[in-house]
Amino acid sequence: MKQLERLRLLYTFLKQQQADINGLLEYLQASQVEISRRQLERDLNDVALYFLQENEQFEVSKVKRNKQYQIVVQNHNKKFAPAQNARIVDSNFYEIQKSTQIDYLIHQIYEAIFNQNYIVIDELKYDVTVDNYSQSTQIVEFAPIRLIHHRGTVYIIGFNAIDLYELVIYEVAQLVHIVTRKKEFNFKLLSKRADLELDKRFGVTKNINHQVYDIQLEFTNVTGAFIKRFHWHATQKFHKKPENDNLIMSMRCGINRELLGWLCQWMYNAKIVSPPILQEYYDKTVKKMKTTQLKNQPFLYRNIFEPKE
Repeated sequence: MKQLERLRLLYTFLKQQQADINGLLEYLQASQVEISRRQLERDLNDVALYFLQENEQFEVSKVKRNKQYQIVVQNHNKKFAPAQNARIVDSNFYEIQKSTQIDYLIHQIYEAIFNQNYIVIDELKYDVTVDNYSQSTQIVEFAPIRLIHHRGTVYIIGFNAIDLYELVIYEVAQLVHIVTRKKEFNFKLLSKRADLELDKRFGVTKNINHQVYDIQLEFTNVTGAFIKRFHWHATQKFHKKPENDNLIMSMRCGINRELLGWLCQWMYNAKIVSPPILQEYYDKTVKKMKTTQLKNQPFLYRNIFEPKE
């Protein structure tokens, strides 16, 4: 069995229950995996380094002098292990289908970020963030700054070597093949640039322009109470309208496809207060959604957020 497949087995098993080295060896043998004790210890280190999500922690404890390994989930500063909380299950809603190819790409990118090396992306497929809106494949020399787990999938954030001022974000699953170069880049400088741009975005998709807007949204009281419990943007603020207990949400960011999609999610319980340009894009979006349902209407991919050449 390939190493990545073996690591995925270990990761999945340790999310479900605690085990020592002997228990893990027995599990792997039952899964038709032959492995030495020393290699298993190295694999456990790799699982802890490369497989954990943001809210997961690799724990090593001692029970009767034997090391016990387990992956636990952090929830509001409380730890819980799925096996000990069988009534809590993951719906996997909006989670991308896992694959060894994606795991391998994440591993490659992680190492490139750690060593501050450029990577070469020699094939890209489709578009997710409006950074590959033409959907054409081209060889890209890329400075990777970080990986971000966002809405059930993983994105790579960085800069194309030909323009170290324009932040670019791709979903990892878009990358068909990459090669790591020994050439290094100025990680500290580019990391600051990336943070400044990310602060301007609602999520990860590309903004319509370089402007930042004072955005105000009104939500009905029940929907607003739900929305207030979540983190959406670093600048978000909330206050109630005294006349009807509706919630006003304020934030300062750019306008992008992700913001419009998020607004449509709340259907008739959301209203745009300002700015007018956000209302214009919302109206365009709703109009196109209605047009799509008409008979004999061509049904093709559209993206009103594509840059105008």
